[in-house]
Amino acid sequence: MNEGADRTFKGWVRPLSLSSIRIRPFDKAADKIDPELLLRDFCCDWSSDTVEQIKARYTRIDTAELDIFIVPAENVVLEKLVWPLRRAKIAFSVSDFLACIASVEWSVRWLLYSFLI
Repeated sequence: MNEGADRTFKGWVRPLSLSSIRIRPFDKAADKIDPELLLRDFCCDWSSDTVEQIKARYTRIDTAELDIFIVPAENVVLEKLVWPLRRAKIAFSVSDFLACIASVEWSVRWLLYSFLI
């Protein structure tokens, strides 16, 4: 090993925690949660997305052409199609694109399976 070698590395401290709710491992949960910090915790690209940026992404996909106006109140339809698509819309809005893809894929698989049997 080189004597003058740099032995540092980049890392995340507690990457699975929501810092808006609990800062350090031994802190108690926050009494009041700042909505802006919580929203930043939910934005998965860890950027400093503003509410306006989240609204802009949401309005890009919340169009009349992509809207489902009414659905039957059937648990299977709601659980397998509507709620995953809603979660996908929310995930897209907060830059969680992987969750968005997973939610849409779940709904598409269920639709294909339902029509093939």
